[in-house]
Amino acid sequence: WSALEGSVLCRSCYVRFMKRGTLEDGRKPPLTDDEKRCTWEGCVKPEQSREFIRITKETKAGQQDWAALAGNVLCHACYMRYRNHGSLEDTNKAPHLAEGDRRCVYEGCSRPDESREFHLVTKETKGGGQDWTSLQGRVLCDACF
Repeated sequence: WSALEGSVLCRSCYVRFMKRGTLEDGRKPPLTDDEKRCTWEGCVKPEQSREFIRITKETKAGQQDWAALAGNVLCHACYMRYRNHGSLEDTNKAPHLAEGDRRCVYEGCSRPDESREFHLVTKETKGGGQDWTSLQGRVLCDACF
């Protein structure tokens, strides 16, 4: 405290000094427009993100080891994938459907063209302990799936 003797601190600075022993806020400098790009080569949309995050040696989110990524910039999707799964590889192997194939084939579906997601049933489809073999190759909306 001797370095601050005689100083008047606002509440935020006082709490910061009490917790960290410094008035430095620890914030990273904002990214420039040129830096707002995901640097992971496998990123599907490297320039489209609501947020870009610079990875540093201090990054600790998700209790993952971020050391190998220090110095990189990740888009929000890649950052969250690594934070939650410890890998940048997309583990969702679900096939992407063309716009014309996005229609539920279940006869009892009340909204066959309206769904946030459509699912192509394959031999690998598992869910709810169901036997999906009779629907293999067919598309279901999220509600019917």
